[in-house]
Amino acid sequence: MLILSSYICRACASYSPNGTQALISNFGGLIELYDITRESRTRIPTFGNCVRTVTGHQNNKYSINSEIVTDGEHSFIISGSEDKMVYIWGENGSMKSLPGHEDVVLSVAYENVSKCLVTGSTDGSLGVWRGIELDSVLNGKAMMMNDSSEVAVVGDAMVVTDDSC
Repeated sequence: MLILSSYICRACASYSPNGTQALISNFGGLIELYDITRESRTRIPTFGNCVRTVTGHQNNKYSINSEIVTDGEHSFIISGSEDKMVYIWGENGSMKSLPGHEDVVLSVAYENVSKCLVTGSTDGSLGVWRGIELDSVLNGKAMMMNDSSEVAVVGDAMVVTDDSC
């Protein structure tokens, strides 16, 4: 077992698709990306080297999910937030927030093949962004598709409003 040695309270953790990095969301709004390859560990019980830190989302009360996503060329960090937003950070430090929920966004998931971002909120809604290129989101050029009568467009998101799932 690897132990992250720090006094900061950890809220949520996830792995990169290739298993070489861990994304740690902390209470207080800090998200840290660690290199967890065996070569990066300098001593036991260290977790790895922190290679990137992002801030901007709110995370003080809930265990909010964050995810690292790679599209082959670039990597992105996606997180929910207590301010009802979804946050996306690019490698160059750019950040974009997406509205659409009426309460805390607890979970995020992105699927690379279909380019679909799904978010879940404590308001009971499920946000679905279809055909979304993360580079385009950060550049303000994202296109959102509404292809179902059961999905309502709210802000930049499509939010499922019924219990059909």
